[in-house]
Amino acid sequence: MIAHNLAICIPNKGCNKNCPYCVSRMTGYIDSDFELMQKQMKKVIKISEMSGVTSILMTGKGEPFLGIPELEFILKGFNEFVIEIQTNGIWLNNNLDYIKELSKQGLNLAAFSLDRIEQFEEYSDMFSQVKANGMIVRVTLNITDMLPENLTFKECIELCKKNNVDQFSIRNIVIPNNISNDTKGSRETVDWIKTHVPENFYNRLVQELETEVKASGFLLRSLPYGAKVYDYQGVSVTYFDYCVQDSNTGDDIRSLIFQENGHLYTNWNSKASILF
Repeated sequence: MIAHNLAICIPNKGCNKNCPYCVSRMTGYIDSDFELMQKQMKKVIKISEMSGVTSILMTGKGEPFLGIPELEFILKGFNEFVIEIQTNGIWLNNNLDYIKELSKQGLNLAAFSLDRIEQFEEYSDMFSQVKANGMIVRVTLNITDMLPENLTFKECIELCKKNNVDQFSIRNIVIPNNISNDTKGSRETVDWIKTHVPENFYNRLVQELETEVKASGFLLRSLPYGAKVYDYQGVSVTYFDYCVQDSNTGDDIRSLIFQENGHLYTNWNSKASILF
C-alpha cells in the first residue's frame, strides 16, 4: 500500500463556524480516545514510513485549533515529517501571537478553508504573519453560491498575490458516494448542497484555470491520486473534484487516516476500512 499523506484527526472539541456544507455531518462523527491515539502513535509512524508518506495533515471533524493540547502533542510526535494544518482560520485570526509558536513547534503549512471572497481581506494580516514566520499559506476556496456568481479564476489569483497566499486550490462541494451518517443534520446538509452549489460554477473556474495555465503557466507535478499542480504567475494552483476520500482503486491512496478514536483507516466514512 502506498499513501501520499497521513491525515490525523485532532480530537473533536466542536467547531466555531458551522458550515452548511460540512462533510463531517454526512460522514459521521466518532468518539475520541486520545489515550489510545498516544499509545498507537509509534505504530502509525512506522506504517506511514513503510507506505511512503511524506507529509502530515492535521485536520478533524471539528476545528483543530479548539484542541490546542492535543494539536501540540501531534506536532511534537510527527515533527520529522512535513506538517500542515487544515483550519477555517477563525481561532488563529483571533490569536495571532500563537503563529510564532506554531513555527517553533514545526508546522510547515497552514491551509485555510474559505467560502467567501471577503475572507481574503479579513485574514490578510494572519496570512502575512504565517508567511513571515517561515510557513506556507494555502487557501482552499469552497465553491458555492456564497461566492459571487461571476467570480473568475484570474480574480482569485489577484487576491492570492495581494494577500500573501502561496498556494491556491479550488474545491468542488459534493455529496459523498456513501453517506454513513443518516441523521437530520446530514440530510439537511445534502439538501443545502443540492440547492446552493451551482452545477457549472466549479467546472467554469476549472476550465478557466486550465486555459490560463496553458497560456502562461506550467505543470509543476502530478500527484499520485490524480490531482495536478501548476505554477501560475508564481502561485501554486490546483483543484479537487471530490472533497472526501471514500473509496480507492488499486494500491495508491490519497491518505492514511488516523482517526481520533486511536485507529488507522483508509476511508473517512467506512468503519470497515480500519487497518488496526
